[in-house]
Amino acid sequence: MRMKLEASIFPDLGSMMEGYARAAAEVGRSEFQQKLDFSAESIDALDEILVRVGESPELELEFEVRLWGSYLG
Repeated sequence: MRMKLEASIFPDLGSMMEGYARAAAEVGRSEFQQKLDFSAESIDALDEILVRVGESPELELEFEVRLWGSYLG
């Protein structure tokens, strides 16, 4: 996912944010078994994901901030 996103060319910041937000929802489902559906209720699921991501020794801070920050908006 990361390589695909970083290789993508987005016409503007809004498009990039949308692409990363959609990817965050997909990663949340596939890697963390959390439903991120862009609702206010999904913020609790995002919080759980961020706790787990923050504990990862393989953290790529710039990418993770872009991915999850785009979801949060």
